[in-house]
Amino acid sequence: MADITVPATDLAGEKLCIQLSSNDETKPLSDAEIEQISTLLESQSSGWSKAPRTYIVLWNIGRLDLFHDLLELGFSDFCFPLEPTALPPSLEPSVRRAIVQCQRIILTKSVDLEKGENGRHRHFGKDDHLPFRIQKRLGAGGYSQVDLIKSRISFKEYALKRIPRWTAFWNNSRQAVRQFAADMQLIKALKHRHIVQFVGSYTDPKYLGMIISPVADMNLAEYMDLLAGNHEGKQPIDFHIPEDEDTLSSLKKDFKAYPQYGLGHDWSSYSPQDAASLLLYFLKRLGQPLIPYEFLEAFRNPC
Repeated sequence: MADITVPATDLAGEKLCIQLSSNDETKPLSDAEIEQISTLLESQSSGWSKAPRTYIVLWNIGRLDLFHDLLELGFSDFCFPLEPTALPPSLEPSVRRAIVQCQRIILTKSVDLEKGENGRHRHFGKDDHLPFRIQKRLGAGGYSQVDLIKSRISFKEYALKRIPRWTAFWNNSRQAVRQFAADMQLIKALKHRHIVQFVGSYTDPKYLGMIISPVADMNLAEYMDLLAGNHEGKQPIDFHIPEDEDTLSSLKKDFKAYPQYGLGHDWSSYSPQDAASLLLYFLKRLGQPLIPYEFLEAFRNPC
């Protein structure tokens, strides 16, 4: 263990020195031990307590002097696991290698939980610390519940959907478990900015859990009320923007002109609504349907 002096301004600081000095640098720490160190770091600085893994690694390699600078550069515990090339280039190659070699002592199960498809499904025992804090209940259904959580590692907020594990063994609720697994696979496969993203999954003695992002700020009923202007003090949202006749006339002229028919048109001064209005204009004037009737069924059911 490196001989580094930790600021010990009070009893908590002294405990931190003892805790770090007593750790075997070859033995991986548990989430509970890292959480204890985070609590002790809180007495030194609230910013320090958010990066206990980084602190521990730098302590072990004898470069605690880099801690503040790394935090200023945006480095955090969420960066682990990493390769030397993922560290700031300002660090000496030997320091980068040392950090990578030492990181094994802080790579607990929790680190995987926010890596999306790059992470692994994790299993937490009865005595394991879950790497998040439950903030509040967002909703509940027949067998599942959704909570707002905050990560202890990245300090990001997510939605956690959980289903009790005992439901897997009851005939009337096995379908709920199968549906939960199907939902998880579907969310993993879908990638779109308007669809929630898969963050991670786990099981503990009581629940199957799936973490998703972002957290919804309202349900569908509230959103429909908002559109209708039923929320007190809020105006209805109007997604329709009337087309500009002069702009549309200019676009029509350009896109009807032989031989280019709008090819290479400069769209930099036009809005998406202008393009949509032009497209709608031409679609309405098609001599035949865009999808011929004989192909309609195949279009509706491509599989």
